[in-house]
Amino acid sequence: MSDIPKEIRKQLKSFISQTTDEALDLVVNLTGKYIDDKQRIKLKREFEREEGAKIEETITEAYRLGLQFKEEYEQKKLETGSLKEKFYLVTDTVFKSSMPEIPKNVHAMDYLFQVCEELLRDFRFNWRYLKGTRYTAYQQGLEKLMGELVKEHKLGKSWEILNEFKNSEDFYLLLQATLQRVIKHYEFLRRNFPRIAKKQVDKYLEVYEELSGHNEKFISLIAALIRLSRMNAGYKYEAARKKGTNRNIRFIEKSG
Repeated sequence: MSDIPKEIRKQLKSFISQTTDEALDLVVNLTGKYIDDKQRIKLKREFEREEGAKIEETITEAYRLGLQFKEEYEQKKLETGSLKEKFYLVTDTVFKSSMPEIPKNVHAMDYLFQVCEELLRDFRFNWRYLKGTRYTAYQQGLEKLMGELVKEHKLGKSWEILNEFKNSEDFYLLLQATLQRVIKHYEFLRRNFPRIAKKQVDKYLEVYEELSGHNEKFISLIAALIRLSRMNAGYKYEAARKKGTNRNIRFIEKSG
């Protein structure tokens, strides 16, 4: 990192150290798996040695490119037509070092957009217990809502709501529950029992209670996005959450 000013190098090393600590704390809290101090120090050293070096290399190259573009701009050599290629150059530098799966002959941003499109197209569950439910109708309804938000040029505001949701305690609890219990719930629901005993009934009730709680949060998120699609001003996830599940469900049903 000799090309980077001393203060930036210092801040970068501090950032990597802090990020590593936060990541380890997050893993412990989400998975419920305890890591003792000895393991923690070992994991942190390994990460900083392997991933930290990649991050430093990437930042150094991005910094060098930034200085180059600044010089071209000041000398009025930075042409409007070349901005796209400059953008690709910077994003390739940042993403390709940490994502080896990106093909060498494909720009990083093009690859990421392609992955997002494939996820949107292929994100369908075909579990047996979804048969006879309104799962397909719900998927189509969400796609219709996304189409309306695109048509109304409100994707930017949508991301504001999604980021608010992502940074909320609700999302953290959802993620924690998913890693610790929900995946096991799905595995239980997939099982066939020749005879349903009391312990299975108790388990079904436990699963229903937890998933219903998670559904309240998703219902609020969907209600917030629908309200956004019908308003000129922005809307908040927390505002929808405060309206309560029953009111949000009725609102979603009336909205079609």
